[in-house]
Amino acid sequence: MIQALTDKERAPEWERLFGPQFEEFVTITVSALDSSVSGHLNDTSGTLWPIFLSAITFYFKQGKHSSFDRLKSLIFLIPGSLPQPREALSKNLQNGLFSRLSLDRQAELCGSIITIGAGSSDAVRLHFLFCLSHNVDPLL
Repeated sequence: MIQALTDKERAPEWERLFGPQFEEFVTITVSALDSSVSGHLNDTSGTLWPIFLSAITFYFKQGKHSSFDRLKSLIFLIPGSLPQPREALSKNLQNGLFSRLSLDRQAELCGSIITIGAGSSDAVRLHFLFCLSHNVDPLL
C-alpha cells in the first residue's frame, strides 16, 4: 500500500478514490512506519527499506498542493504536496524509529534527507567532494 502511495502513476488512483480524505488516508498509512517496523527496515534482504526511502523522498520533497474545483476536488499529486504524511514520518523518526535503525540505515537515511534538502544528489556530492579536497568536515 505504501509503495502505491509513493508512485506518481498509481497514487492519483487512490487520490480519486478517497477524495478529500486522501491526505488523512495517506497519513494513517505511512504512520505505520514507526519504531515497531525497525527490524524489518534493518533487514538487508527485506523489501521494506526501499519502500520506506521512497516514502521519505516522496513526502519530504518540496511541492505544492494543486486542486481544481472544476474537477470535484481532485488533487494533482506532487511529491511533497501533503504536509501531514511528512509530519507523521518526522514524528516517527523522532520518537524512536531513527535510533532503532542500524548505523548503515541511519547514514543512508541522512544522506537521502540531505539530498532532498539540497535539491539534488549532485549538489550533495559536490559539497562532499569540496569538503574532502579542502580537509573540511562536510557536516559542519
